[in-house]
Amino acid sequence: MSQLEHRIWMDRALAQARLALRAGDVPVGAVVVHGGVVIAEAANQREVDQDPTAHAELLVLRRAAAVLGSWRLEGCALYVTLEPCTMCAGALVLARLPLLVYGAADPKAGAAGSLFNIVQDLRLNHRVEVVSGVLADDCGRLLTRFFQARRGGPRQDREQGGGPRQNKGQGGGPRQNKGQGEAPAKTGGRSPRRDPGEAPQWPSRVPDPTPVPFPPAVESHSPA
Repeated sequence: MSQLEHRIWMDRALAQARLALRAGDVPVGAVVVHGGVVIAEAANQREVDQDPTAHAELLVLRRAAAVLGSWRLEGCALYVTLEPCTMCAGALVLARLPLLVYGAADPKAGAAGSLFNIVQDLRLNHRVEVVSGVLADDCGRLLTRFFQARRGGPRQDREQGGGPRQNKGQGGGPRQNKGQGEAPAKTGGRSPRRDPGEAPQWPSRVPDPTPVPFPPAVESHSPA
């Protein structure tokens, strides 16, 4: 498929993600395309159904299988706005899906190249072709807006008057060092802390996955 086609189908998935946003769910949407036609679409419904497995990917796979009358989704492509988690990535392998196209990468839970790469693990009996970063900025903005709203917006908006926090001492000026002058900030080699009100940034590119060694088999010592 061309990049234009990928963008068209991802835009359909984004429409589903907006439905999830209005329902109070994490805004993730997915569509399955077969023969140039959308045969199934779904949005996250964990809050609506109170089902921990009601991710958009699982719902759309079930609907596509019902349309085709087969659990093997051969000749299908799945478009989803966020990189699938381990549960959903495993389902793609089980469904024998040929192609996965996703928008925003998920560095904390992604299982299609970010944290894990289940969909292309050579130890499994099926591997999925992956195209990443399609409309990644649009998909990421939707997720960022959701998490900002959940955390109450940027920190300065939560302070009284909407301005930055002032020192409680006289004059309301910024807090000064107890000694003469200001001491340099202590870093200790650590990265600066992220503001609790700041939403996570969703990268559009996926880093190369780190190979995970397969644990050796454990020899059984049970009596004969």
